[in-house]
Amino acid sequence: MLDLGTQDIQLGAQAADKAAAIRVTGDGLVRTGHIQAGYVDSMLGREEVANTFLGNGVAIPHGLPKDRELIRQTGIFVAQFPGGVEWNPGEIVHLTVGIAARSDEHIEILKNLTHLLDDAQLMARLAKTEDAEEIVRALRREPVEQPQGSPTDQLAGFEKGVEAELQGGIGLHARPATFFVNVAKKFESEIRVAYVDHVAKATAEHEAPARAAGAGLELAAPGIPGIAASPGVAIGPLARLHAARIVVEATAKDPEHETERLRQAIEHVRIEVRELYDDVKAWSGEGKASIFKAHEEFLDDPDLLEQADALIRQGHSAGWAWREAVKEQAAALAQMSDPLLRERAADLGDVGQQVLRLLAESIEEAPEL
Repeated sequence: MLDLGTQDIQLGAQAADKAAAIRVTGDGLVRTGHIQAGYVDSMLGREEVANTFLGNGVAIPHGLPKDRELIRQTGIFVAQFPGGVEWNPGEIVHLTVGIAARSDEHIEILKNLTHLLDDAQLMARLAKTEDAEEIVRALRREPVEQPQGSPTDQLAGFEKGVEAELQGGIGLHARPATFFVNVAKKFESEIRVAYVDHVAKATAEHEAPARAAGAGLELAAPGIPGIAASPGVAIGPLARLHAARIVVEATAKDPEHETERLRQAIEHVRIEVRELYDDVKAWSGEGKASIFKAHEEFLDDPDLLEQADALIRQGHSAGWAWREAVKEQAAALAQMSDPLLRERAADLGDVGQQVLRLLAESIEEAPEL
């Protein structure tokens, strides 16, 4: 983990708007020796192509990948804005965690940020605290005193409740958690979620932890354990479907043409994904349709597009460049310690294949019985 200390925290900062807040955060990274001054403009540029608001009063401004050479050493700088800064309409930020990343030393801090996203009461304290060490402890997941009382005290007055057991051992996945939050927001009542000694508002953007790990699905032999895609039972011969072999040219002579081909393919898939989202939402509700929102997020990922563009400029075809960019980012996700993040690798692979099919010279696939 990074050597995070009180020198990396600025309390009582003020900013008239998001751009000013980013400059305060970037200037802090400059002062602590993590970046060159020019990287601050890169952080502002990143905000124009990506949303760095995480939720629950936290944002993580950082620069564009093309400007990594302006980073002196990996580090973060936290600026506290007690008065709040409007990041996007209706979204107020009290803590900015500015990131300068030349390596992966900051990943642990980012993982710990989910703790703040889960805990509205702790975040409210950090937004006003006059003790920088308290923010350091929170980002390191070290014990922080909770004067607000026990979970029982926090649930006083809540007469109605229900207990639920989540199976699998990793808690509620991001997509159903988002669906749960969106449903909770439709009610005027205050809803709270409690797990052991942790209580949070149901309308906070969070991933609910498991109430208790279940035993999982057990099948009597002979059987193949799997994950159900839809309710019911199907009986029949088992067919093995080989993955499609998508053939692309390795090189191309016209980079501008290849760049345009890639943009058109991405836009085509974006339209398909949005149509799927609308259809599934109409059939089965927003919760089941949310997977397609995640797919669209990958199509909007500036890092992925910049990596593919760079390969095209080196003389590769749009298909080859896109395939390699997707492969590299999916591999990075698959190696993450967080199981929820590892699952995003499969989502990226799915939407990546959709785009790649439109860029293919030929596609060879056939089921094997």
